[in-house]
Amino acid sequence: MGRLGDKYIDSFWAYDQDGNAYKIHIFQSVIDTGTFQDPKATRLGLPRLSTEDGLAVHVVDIEKGEFLIVQTDTSIYINQPPDLPS
Repeated sequence: MGRLGDKYIDSFWAYDQDGNAYKIHIFQSVIDTGTFQDPKATRLGLPRLSTEDGLAVHVVDIEKGEFLIVQTDTSIYINQPPDLPS
């Protein structure tokens, strides 16, 4: 038993305060849950978010669509931040 790798789930765009766009990928780990009766059984683990460059992304406030790129300490938003001109 163990982790078998990652499964790509989806992508979305998010924007920082300066209007820079970041493509965020959602992955889930694939976990081996095989048993004697079903040796090839798997289950999806927790989701993991990352930028196209592989930087970790954490959820800050899902209702506001706010995320954080951990390594650069950059706040990003699914929708453009309210104070950014459209």
